[in-house]
Amino acid sequence: MFGAYEGEIDAKPGEKVIFIGDCASFHGNAGGTTIALPSIYRDRSTQDPHTAKHDDIYVKMGKVMAKFWNNRNEDHFRMAGCPVSVAEQVLMLVKLGNLRNPYFDPSMAVGFTSSYFSWRTRQAIHRILGEPYNKPGAYKRGSARPEQSLPPAGARTTLEA
Repeated sequence: MFGAYEGEIDAKPGEKVIFIGDCASFHGNAGGTTIALPSIYRDRSTQDPHTAKHDDIYVKMGKVMAKFWNNRNEDHFRMAGCPVSVAEQVLMLVKLGNLRNPYFDPSMAVGFTSSYFSWRTRQAIHRILGEPYNKPGAYKRGSARPEQSLPPAGARTTLEA
């Protein structure tokens, strides 16, 4: 369940209902259980992007497994975050469906592990060299930047006229 939902949730007793994200809210019945789940969203203006941290994919795997373990006797729970990462959503769906972890699938594991260690190595080199991950201020964009039709520098726009 994403966002604010109104009405009943047609869940069978014992089926898990997962609320995704901080803005998810629900007040009603699901699977014979009355649920009062308020939104825990907070405005992004309270967050500083220069201090943002990310979770390693293996940390995300552990968090999702722990969330399921800690809520194994509950019919519902929230996956907090704004946004909840795609990896965490995939891992949650895999767990709900009793499927194998796609990151460990034999056809993907070697490429995934190689890419993971390559990324971690590059990250470590940047840290050793003192290069911050997130740099404040404007930053030169790469060649994939979109083309823009901007007025010449100093030209007045119709809004200014």
